[in-house]
Amino acid sequence: MVSNCERSSGSTSFRVLVLCTANVCRSPLAAVLMREHLRAHESSITIESAGILVLESSPMCEGAACFAGVDLRAHESREATFESLDSADLILTADRTQRAWAARQRPDSRSRTLTLRQAAQSGSWIAGQIAAGEVPPGADPLPSDQIARLRWLVQEMNAARALAGAHAQDVQDRHGPADHTPTFTMVGDVAADIANAMLLVLASK
Repeated sequence: MVSNCERSSGSTSFRVLVLCTANVCRSPLAAVLMREHLRAHESSITIESAGILVLESSPMCEGAACFAGVDLRAHESREATFESLDSADLILTADRTQRAWAARQRPDSRSRTLTLRQAAQSGSWIAGQIAAGEVPPGADPLPSDQIARLRWLVQEMNAARALAGAHAQDVQDRHGPADHTPTFTMVGDVAADIANAMLLVLASK
């Protein structure tokens, strides 16, 4: 079996795909916030978002755009494609519905696909191990190449995905109510946790 760190060893970029249902609220917000946290690495880390049931070219949810401090018209919703699933090194989904959808579309994407909350919890745990000068039990040593390090992180997040409880994996869709700030806050928290884990792994000696 080919590991995530070896999957595209010649690539000079790391691709993240964030999925939700309509690609107007949860996934574009997570993508915007992760890009901001990882701005120093924008030349090597690409973060995009898409949806599984999309009205093409819809703008970003007004509340989400306001929360992120961006122009809602700067985003146009798009549908996830086989190509986008295949090319992503890490697929993050708002909830288990999209995670199951991705697995049905591309079964070989399972090890690269986690919900946002799963990735935040497992990534934070791995970051704690790294900060203590260790790697997770049974893990390969941290690679020296930066892109390989990120793929190593995905591999270890997959191994540690059970850290997220069965009822704590979803960022629920609250797009209906006019004020769904709790959703934005949760997305902001998990996006920061995932980005911080990536930054720590990249910076580790």
